[in-house]
Parts: sequence; structure tokens; C-alpha cells
Amino acid sequence: MNFKYRRTLILILFVGLVLPLGAQAAVVGHLTQLEGRVDLLKAGKLPAVSAKIQDPVEPGDVIRTKSVSKAQVKFLDDSLLTIGPSSRVAIEEYLLDMQKKERRAVLQVFQGLIHAVVNQIFKTDPPDFVLKTHTAVIGVRGTEWYAQLIPAATDVYNKMGETEVRNVYPEIKGKVILKDMEHTRVSFDLPPTLPLSIHPEDLLLMQNLLAAKVGGRSEAASASEVKNGLAQGTPNVVAQQMVQTNPLENMASALYIPPTPAPTPTPSPPTGLFHIQTIWGSGAYDLDLHLTGPEASRFHVYYANPGSLTEQPYSLLQMDSIGTGGSEVITINQFNQGGVYRASVYNYSDQSFTSTNLSSSSGVSLQVIRGGTVVERQSSSGTTGSIVNGGTTVTNLTPTAGQAGNTWRAVEINPANGQVNPVNQILNSNGSSNVE
Repeated sequence: MNFKYRRTLILILFVGLVLPLGAQAAVVGHLTQLEGRVDLLKAGKLPAVSAKIQDPVEPGDVIRTKSVSKAQVKFLDDSLLTIGPSSRVAIEEYLLDMQKKERRAVLQVFQGLIHAVVNQIFKTDPPDFVLKTHTAVIGVRGTEWYAQLIPAATDVYNKMGETEVRNVYPEIKGKVILKDMEHTRVSFDLPPTLPLSIHPEDLLLMQNLLAAKVGGRSEAASASEVKNGLAQGTPNVVAQQMVQTNPLENMASALYIPPTPAPTPTPSPPTGLFHIQTIWGSGAYDLDLHLTGPEASRFHVYYANPGSLTEQPYSLLQMDSIGTGGSEVITINQFNQGGVYRASVYNYSDQSFTSTNLSSSSGVSLQVIRGGTVVERQSSSGTTGSIVNGGTTVTNLTPTAGQAGNTWRAVEINPANGQVNPVNQILNSNGSSNVE
């Protein structure tokens, strides 16, 4: 029998500053602009409600914009956050004392594009206004900047002032301070790139991407239109440029816009090593990665049954990671036919059926990676885990915030053609052994 020894995590929550907005339910801002379809998850929980102008925003709330939609939040310190189309932002924390000139603001961006204007600079070291993405931590020492999330990286464009940028994982050393009109990119598991200059045309293009294209055209002309004198052209100029299959890149600057991918060819059965990787943050203590196989050769790989690469099920959990900021990898050496493979993450340290920890505060993500090498990784808290070095990321997911449950069913893989299908659903399991 396999035994797994677990330590009990005792979380002591202490708020060092007693501020007028000390209660986490306090109103910290209002929605001042809305276009298209925008909804609000109060305290990060379903059901989502349609947002309205002047709706209050509180710590824990999640703001979601659909396509051709955008929203703007004005906080009590007059800071402005504009949320672009197809984006999701959580107000993780916002404590403010204007008399003492003290603030502690933390925002989480799960996807999309944002534009921030921070009008009050109270403290610069460490920054008191922080934005987190899947790869980066952005600390405001400046006043106006953009952040755009792409599948495996975050691009930060600083218009004016200073902005501090580093990787979201503290153990990845290195940070940059962006000055006026500078850019950096923070890729998964890498420090930020050295600052590169950006041009005014780049900011025009960012404005175009940020604007909700209601009625078929953005209010802002794109950089390409400006350069080519096409600002008065047909309404389809921007759309025609954005759907090209070659990258749109200003080679004289740091700006890069991910292109719309070309049509996917008919997939073929997968070959070579595949890795399922999950990483979580300081908001969770012990998450477990699970892989279940097709009905024809039913198997279940997880900490109590780590599997094997040289015999059935030809899949192996590399290491059981216990602690905050951990990471686990299951490697698939050979696929069995007869049904789908399913990758899930189980919240061992919070098994409640009604908890939203897994979806809203754990910081968990999951990647499907083809190729690469599994290496040991140690978090800043001392937690040891596994991570994939190199390879090609096929899928990168985070759960939809606000869902309650202890199991995140992330993806399914079809062994017949290698197609990876995101499921992204929070469910409940009666213990680790019953994860399906």
C-alpha cells in the first residue's frame, strides 16, 4: 500500500494596516465606462450579472468582457483601469488610506489586454499597486502602461513614468524598470527581456486593440493605417490586417501582435513524449495532477499510483509536489487507443465541495507540452516539484474564476489524432482515488 504523508497548513491571515477600507467587502471603485457585453462576478462567484454604469467594485470581484466589449473601472484614488475585449480581471485586494497616503492594491489578469493610469503614486519601493498575470508581476512606479497576455508570455508597454516588471515566480531572478516609451516581454519560466524602445505608432495600435470594435470599426486608427495614410479608408482595413497569417510586427520597435493562426491541418496520431504540467501559486498548498486513460485500457495515474514509462500505462507522474507554489508533471510516453485521455487537478488541501479556492485564488495553470525535458524546480517557499524545460506548448489553461468544487477537469486528449480539447470545468470528486 502506498502512503502519502501530508502536513496540515495553518493559514494565519493578518492585516498589518488598519485602513478605512479594511473590510474586504468595502467598495473600492465603480464601473465608469461600458461597451458591448460585460459581466461581474461578485466575490468571484457565479452567477455572473450584467454590469451597469456606476456599479460598485469590491475586492474579490471579477470583471469579464466579451468580444467587441470593454469596461473601465475608476478606483477611489482616481486610478483608471480599462479592460479590453475578451478579457478577465479580478480585484484581488485594494486597501486605501488617502490621509496616510497608504495603499495596497493587487489585481489579477487572467486573459486579455488592459490599460492602467495610476494617478496617485504613494510608494515606489516596493510598489503599492501591483498587477499579476500568468507569467508576470507588474509593479507600478509609473503612471500609464498597457499589458497584453498571449498564451505563454505577457507584453508590457510603458507609456510614461516607471514600471517594475518581473516573473510571477520569485525563484526566477531578474527584474526590469521600464522608463518612458519602453517595452518588455515576460515569457513562461523566464525573466523579463531587456527594455526595448517603442514608437508612438505602437501605442496607437495598442489603443486600437483595446477599443471595442462595436459597429465594425474601432474608434482609434491602427498604427498600420496611420503609417500608410489609410485612416480614412474602408471600415474593413483593420480587420483585413488583423486576420493575416504572417506576423504583424514593427521591426523598428518592440511591438508584436500575435497573428490569427492559419487553418489547422488534419491532425495525425501523436508521437513522441507529451507532458501534462500544472503549476500553482501561494494561494494553494497541495494540488495533485491526475491522468485517466481510455475505457479500453482504464488507468489512473496520480501520487498513489505514479505509473510507468516502460510498461502500461506508459505514463508517469514525475514527482509529488507538496506545498505552496508547487508544480507537477505527468509524462506520456505512448498513447493507448480506445477513448480519450483526461487531465485533472485535485485540491488535496481544500477538498470542500463549495470552496472556490481552486478556481479563484490558487493561481493554478495547466499546460500540455510536446517534447522537452523534465527537470526539478524549487519554489521560493522551498517546495520541490517538476517542470518541463523546452518543448512546444500545445495548450495553456487557467480555470474560469468563481466555480466551486475540488477538481479541475482541464483537458481531454484524443489518442487517435492527438487533438487536445480544453474542458476547463470545476467538478467535485469524493477523494483522490475517485477523480475521473
